[in-house]
Amino acid sequence: MQNTMILGTGRSGTSMVTACFRNTGAFFGDQLIKATPANPFGYYESQDINGLNNKIIFRLLYPRGTYRLRRFIYPSTHYDWRAFWAVLPYAARAVRVQPDERALIEQLCANQPFCFKDPRFSATLSTWKPYLPANTRFLIVFRCPFRTVDSMLRDAQESYDPHLAFKRPALLQTWIRTYTRLLRWAENDPRFLLVDSDQILAGEGHSELESFVECELDFTQIDPNVRRSKKTVTENNRLEAKAGRLHRLLQSVARQHLGERADRNGVIATS
Repeated sequence: MQNTMILGTGRSGTSMVTACFRNTGAFFGDQLIKATPANPFGYYESQDINGLNNKIIFRLLYPRGTYRLRRFIYPSTHYDWRAFWAVLPYAARAVRVQPDERALIEQLCANQPFCFKDPRFSATLSTWKPYLPANTRFLIVFRCPFRTVDSMLRDAQESYDPHLAFKRPALLQTWIRTYTRLLRWAENDPRFLLVDSDQILAGEGHSELESFVECELDFTQIDPNVRRSKKTVTENNRLEAKAGRLHRLLQSVARQHLGERADRNGVIATS
């Protein structure tokens, strides 16, 4: 198995895809977050990784001396640490890590093969990249932005006390910014693969995904009935229309990626 990073916003199907690695012997990190009604099969996220990514995002959001100006820069959820999985700084540059933080990254990456998943990686990957093994693969998981945002809003009400004060337009903007950045990172880089979680639910692309990470995965836990969000697609304003266009582009690139993997598998099988 190749070392793998799972990228994508929260509530996009990343946990479902990561769960397919559960029998590979991959290292997911220490102190994994327990399953909840929102993710009944588990998150496969490490508290250590989440905590470190929160620190990196804080530095991206608030360069030295700017935290006192936070009310003039970002909405309130952007300075609530519990919400950092769903907020995204404008910049995703690499930041300098402290010696203990670097030691933690190196310790985590020494457990190979690993499969690390955290929606915060969409903002922090540039900081992690210098410490990742050269053979690391990156899976970008996405689904319909409107269902994703609907699920985020529901989770903010049901899983947090007090509730997270998310607003739908801000979350849509985060979704757009996240996948625009991830799509740019994936361009012409064979280490990246785009995965439509709806395709995985439908039983498509399984062999291509296994080929990409070079191991056998376990898809038996995938259950379309677990889906919590059933929001219909809407494009009633410019922001929603922009999200819809980006979603269709992601679907097109994902089909292209799977097609390329299928062609490659065919060449290997007949050679």
